[in-house]
Amino acid sequence: MEAPTPQAGPREVLVRVAYAGVNYAEVQHRLGDFGPPSPLDIPGMDASGHVAALGEDVSGLAVGDPVAV
Repeated sequence: MEAPTPQAGPREVLVRVAYAGVNYAEVQHRLGDFGPPSPLDIPGMDASGHVAALGEDVSGLAVGDPVAV
């Protein structure tokens, strides 16, 4: 299944992820412990990378800045 290309909305930052960590809660979710996961649920909530795009009303960051989320 292919996911749609994300866009940065108002007050959002789009990050091109370089590294992601999968924590145990995400493993439990994929196993169905918190209900059935959606096919679009993507593990890797802990991530680092670079700002790819900025939405409206975002300040203090620029495209290309390194970030951790």
